[in-house]
Amino acid sequence: MWWLCGCNMLGQPELDVPADAQAQGGSDIVEVSCDPDRVPVQGAMPVLSDNPVPAAVPPKEEEATPAKERPNLVGSWVLEKVEGDFDALLKEQGMGYMMRKMAKSMSYGVGRVHQTIEQEGDVLTITVTSPKGTTVMKFTVNGEEQDSRDPYEDKPIKIQPQWDGDALVMATRSTAGAALPTVRRFLRDEEMVMELTTPNGVSAKRIFARKDKT
Repeated sequence: MWWLCGCNMLGQPELDVPADAQAQGGSDIVEVSCDPDRVPVQGAMPVLSDNPVPAAVPPKEEEATPAKERPNLVGSWVLEKVEGDFDALLKEQGMGYMMRKMAKSMSYGVGRVHQTIEQEGDVLTITVTSPKGTTVMKFTVNGEEQDSRDPYEDKPIKIQPQWDGDALVMATRSTAGAALPTVRRFLRDEEMVMELTTPNGVSAKRIFARKDKT
């Protein structure tokens, strides 16, 4: 027996004929209405829903840190104090004993290191003045690797700056590819914290006070 539906103009596949229906006759054709108000006949094609299945919504890509959450680092700063084991940090960077001893005798630059930070959109300019001289770093905070100079060693380096919540994070490496400390700048009360962390996890902080308080 063939089972035909009056609304089968949509090209739905034919249904298998139930065994009990085959026993009732040979080639009778039964027309089945698709009216949902009528009692369906056994074996009739299921009524198609008028409500289409909604398409899957792709997940949203993670957005960059909104501008309102970024720290305002603009201003003039002076190194006020250091926190952590700076000797271990410098040793891991390859600095010899005598140079580390000299750095310690100078309190690691406290009162002698100054930073001036300017910002236009995502373009930052950081001018660092220390007993070794003045170095200017200008870069775009976009997560891409860029050429720069180490303001404390005055050597060419590669930097990868990006916003991370309330911090400016800068991954650094030498031009030869060796990983250098990651620098993280963020505000803590009225201070700017410059946290340095080596690839092996040794960490120390430079704490800057704002010079241009109003």
